[in-house]
Formats: sequence, structure tokens, C-alpha cells
Amino acid sequence: MLIEWDDSYAVEDSIDEQHRKLFDILNDIFRCLRSGPVRARDRDHLTASLRDYCRHHFTNEEALMESVGYPGVERHRVEHARFSAKVEEFAAAPVQADAAGLLDLLAFLDNWLISHIINSDKRFGHFLRERDEP
Repeated sequence: MLIEWDDSYAVEDSIDEQHRKLFDILNDIFRCLRSGPVRARDRDHLTASLRDYCRHHFTNEEALMESVGYPGVERHRVEHARFSAKVEEFAAAPVQADAAGLLDLLAFLDNWLISHIINSDKRFGHFLRERDEP
């Protein structure tokens, strides 16, 4: 099932743009699963795309948190590291588990991303808004 951006996920403009890109990658994984048998090269491409973009996003998000003195940055970094480890675990899985593995990864990503945005990232957004209020 495709996931759609909802304004209730909004945190901060630059982070929201990156979250939308992550939603796009998840939807690419879903489309790959829906289109028929999953080829190893498709799986590898999708996994690399997810891994690379997450590195980019996590680095940017954590740098923003540090730059504004967000007190929850270390806890956030741990959440990102756990997520990254799960993606690496999937990438190392045997190729014969392509479709099942992608389906498991998609379920994990969908649950983790939405939960992470609604809980952890929204706390950061609240911190930013409070900080910016006169």
C-alpha cells in the first residue's frame, strides 16, 4: 500500500522535504513488489537508494539538531543508528529472499518511519517552534 504525505507529519521545511523523499523510496519498494518477481538488481538498487538517502537525511537532521542545541540529539542519533543497522541487515540477506525480504523491509520501514516522525521528529519540531517564539 502506498504511503502518502500528510501535513500532520510536518516538522520543519527542510526535514519535511527529506521525509517526502523517504516516502517516495518506500513507495518505489512497494511498486517493485507489486510489479512482479523481484530481481536481485532491483532489490540491490532499492536498498542502496534507501541506505544512501537515509545517510544523507540523518546527517542533515542531526546537524540541524546540533546547530540549535536540541537536547535530544543523542537519543535521536541512536534511533537513526538502529534503523540503519536494520537496513544493512536486509541488504546482507540472501538474494533468494528478495520478495519476502522486501515485503518485510517495507513493513518495517512504514511502521518505523511514521512512528519516528510522529514521535521523535515532532518533538524536535516542537522544540524549534518554542525556540523561535518571541
